[in-house]
Amino acid sequence: MKIGFVDGNVFHAHDALQTLHFHHGVHEQKRVAMRQNLLNLHNIHDHFAVSVAAHPLGSDWQESRENSNYKRTAALAIRALPRRGPQRQDRRASAGARHSTLPCLEAAASMAAAMADSPLPLTLLGALKPRLPEMLRLLRRFVTTESPSLAKAAADRCSRVIAKEWQEQGLHVERLPQKHRGDHLRVTYRPKSHAAGQLLVLGHYDTVYSTGTLKEVPFRISGNKAYGPGTFDMKAGIVQALFALETLQRSNVKMRKQAVFLWTSDEEIGSESSRKLIESEARRSDAVLVLEPSFGPRGLLKTARKGVGEAELIVHGRASHAGLAPEEGINAVYELAAQLTRIERWNDGRRGVSINADIVEGGTRTNVIAERARAVLDLRALRSSDMRRIERRLHALRPVHQGASLKVTGGFDRPPLEHKRCAALFAHAKSLAKQMHLSLGECTAGGGSDGNFTGAIGIPTLDGLGAVGDAAHSDHEYVLIPTMPGRAALLAALLATC
Repeated sequence: MKIGFVDGNVFHAHDALQTLHFHHGVHEQKRVAMRQNLLNLHNIHDHFAVSVAAHPLGSDWQESRENSNYKRTAALAIRALPRRGPQRQDRRASAGARHSTLPCLEAAASMAAAMADSPLPLTLLGALKPRLPEMLRLLRRFVTTESPSLAKAAADRCSRVIAKEWQEQGLHVERLPQKHRGDHLRVTYRPKSHAAGQLLVLGHYDTVYSTGTLKEVPFRISGNKAYGPGTFDMKAGIVQALFALETLQRSNVKMRKQAVFLWTSDEEIGSESSRKLIESEARRSDAVLVLEPSFGPRGLLKTARKGVGEAELIVHGRASHAGLAPEEGINAVYELAAQLTRIERWNDGRRGVSINADIVEGGTRTNVIAERARAVLDLRALRSSDMRRIERRLHALRPVHQGASLKVTGGFDRPPLEHKRCAALFAHAKSLAKQMHLSLGECTAGGGSDGNFTGAIGIPTLDGLGAVGDAAHSDHEYVLIPTMPGRAALLAALLATC
C-alpha cells in the first residue's frame, strides 16, 4: 500500500528507495513515552524503522506547473518568517494584514466563483497555500510554549495559548479542568444551518519533552523543515486544523455536521485522564479524524494500529545458600527463564503479534539461590481476537519448577485500531486528495494513539491526518513545511464532505 500525500517532486531527491516495494510495513511508534514517569531524549523513536507497502502512482508523481507553484509558495513563506524569537502578534491586530495579502480570501464572492470552476478540495488548497507564513508563525508560537505531559502548570499555559487562537475565530471553547494533568480543551463549531450529526477531530498538545528543552533544542527553520520539540508530534496538526476550519468559514462552505475539536494533555503518558472523555465524545460522533502525525515524507495515513499493552510476570521461589544447600532452594530466575522461553514462541509476525521481555530482574547475591525474579513484557497485536488470546494465555501460565509460584499483572491498555474501521474513510480521503492532484497512501503502525480507543468502540476512525515530517520524540523532530497547506486542505475537505 503506497502512500504519498505530499508533492512527489519535492522529495524524490531524498528518496533513494522510491522504487522498492515493501509489504505489510509496521511502524513501531507511540510506546516509549507511555506510562513513564521520566521523559527524556534518551527514549526516542526511529520513525523510519518501518516498511511501507507501495503501489506505483504513475503520473501522480510527475512534476507539474501546480507543484512548481507550490514549491515557490513554500520558499517564499520560509523567507517571510522572522529568524529570531517567537512572533507573538495579536491575531486581531493582524487580521487586516492577512486580508490585504490574501487575494483569494478577500471576498466570499471571489471564493464562490473559484468553487464554481474547480473541485472544492482544490479550491481549499488554493486558499491555504498563501497562508503558509501565518501557519508557520502560529506553529512557532505553539512550539515555544512548552507543554510537558507531567508538568501541569506548563501544560496549562500552552492550553491557554491554544484556546485563545480558537476563541478568536468565534468558536465555543471549553476548558475541562484536570487535577494533575493539563486541562483538556473542547472546541465546538456549529454550522449556521441545521447539522445532522457530529465529526470529532482528535489530538493532543502535550509533548514528551521536559521543561527547559527549548533552551537546548530551540524552534528553528532550516531549508524546507521546521524543527522544535513537538513540531511533528503534534502541534503542527493543531495549527493545520485551525486553518482548515477558518478557511471553510471564510469560504462560506456549508458543513453537513457539527465539528468538535478535542485537544488533550496526556496522550504521551497513556491518556489516563482523557480516555473516558475521548470515548464519550466519540460515541456522539459519526466519524473521528485523528491528527497524529503521518508516516514518512509522503504523509502516509495510518489505517491500522496495533493494540499496545504491558504485563508484568513475577516469579517467587525459595532462597537458599548456593554452596551449602542449593538443593533446598527454588531458583526463581530459572523459572522465569523457562516462562520467557515459552512466551517467546507466541510471537507471530505474520499476524502482527509481538511479545517482548524488555526488563528482566532477579536475585540478590551471587551466592544466594534467587527467591524472586520479574520480567516486564511489551505486548502488541493487530487484532482484538489476538489481544484477548494473549491475555488469556498469560493468565493461564503455570510453574515449570515444583514449588515455584507465578503472578501476572497488567495487559493491553490500548486496543487495536483495525483496518475495517478506517477503510471507508481512507477511500474518501484518497478521492479528495486526488482532486487536489495529490497522492495519498496508507500504512500500519506498530504503536497506539487515542484513535485506538475510538476505533475499538466501533466508530469509523482515520488516523495520521496531521503533520508530515519525522523524528518524533527526538532532538531533531521536524515538520516538512511545504506539506502543511495540503494537509490542512485535506482536513477541511473531509470536514465539509463527511
